[in-house]
Amino acid sequence: MKAVPINIDDNQKTFFSARNMRVQLSSSHSIETPYRALSNSELIAKAQMPSEIALHSEVSGIHNDLSVNDVQKMLNDNEVVKKKIRNLENYRQRMQHSSMIFSLLQPCKTARDRVLFTDKQREKFLEITIGMQMLANFDYICVPWVGFDNIKSTINQFKKIENTCDKELIFFLDLKSKSGFLDEISKYLIELIDSDRIHAVGVVHHPIVDTLVSHVDLWNSFKEKNAAIIVANVERSDLDYDHLSSIHLSEFILGDIFLPRVMHPFGTKEDGEKGPQKKSKPKIKLNEKFLFFDRTNLTVSPIGAIQNKSWAETIASTIPDPRVRDVINNFSEAEIDREKFQVVSAISKVYEQIASSKELEISKKFIGSGETDEYVNEKPILSHVLKNTVGSLKKRKTFFS
Repeated sequence: MKAVPINIDDNQKTFFSARNMRVQLSSSHSIETPYRALSNSELIAKAQMPSEIALHSEVSGIHNDLSVNDVQKMLNDNEVVKKKIRNLENYRQRMQHSSMIFSLLQPCKTARDRVLFTDKQREKFLEITIGMQMLANFDYICVPWVGFDNIKSTINQFKKIENTCDKELIFFLDLKSKSGFLDEISKYLIELIDSDRIHAVGVVHHPIVDTLVSHVDLWNSFKEKNAAIIVANVERSDLDYDHLSSIHLSEFILGDIFLPRVMHPFGTKEDGEKGPQKKSKPKIKLNEKFLFFDRTNLTVSPIGAIQNKSWAETIASTIPDPRVRDVINNFSEAEIDREKFQVVSAISKVYEQIASSKELEISKKFIGSGETDEYVNEKPILSHVLKNTVGSLKKRKTFFS
């Protein structure tokens, strides 16, 4: 893997920060960023919908947000680890047409606080997660953020991994890390980038309003470096900003490759296992639950909240399969049938993956030619958020720094 910035477009007037990067994934395959990775959740969604449409991406990612229970079992139960390795192998094989496949086994903050509260436990967890990826034959090894108490412990552990693992490493940083952590860790990672040891840096996504300083600091640290910034755990939309797509906001703040958040990790009922069934369930409020990605506004909103009433035709034309059109035409049946609701939800995810990827193809051309402001100005909600919301936050940061 090699990564080289093509164009960096930093605009202080409209407050966007974007770059176009060429990432060489193999001798014959490369991508230009910004780029949307295919997630395990989207693969599951494809399997749930009545269509043979192909979902192809040069980059695929498996995201597993580990709970307290998950982490406890991984530290103590061989069978749990064995099952997760098999799941990783299964997804890697299903993603085999991608040139880059990675898996982030990221413990949630509660798990880090309640289970991984000593360096010994953190080190053991890292050894297990890295070992799992190695046994599942991944060429890219993700090092999750486990929250060491101090900078020295973090860097020492990173050095240990870097010296003992000969695979392509992706060290992940958490945007909510303690003050001062990211600057020092970034300096160490930049040494690895400059020595050609690593070619990507991972970031665990959090909303911009909660982590502005971290976003700005990481952008300034890595914008000119030969390493792709992989942003994982990206929500479908930002409720603070009029349901603006989080990926399409993040591409103008921080990030090159984006992996959407996966609500259900592999090995749960989303992966085929059935949980307890209730005898009766209330109607599903489709106007609130069914989400639609609108390329015009870059929003991911419930259909009851959007003005674009041609959403059904847009989906049907994007996924040209008569069976999908039939499901969409009989959309209201999903209100009382949860199996049909699973199908329409799957169609929503698959449509978004396709449409969002196509939209990124357009935005990257503007970024690559240094005309990002023209693209931003064509998207009213994005433009408003960058100029009036993100812009005001950045002004405050500059004023107080």
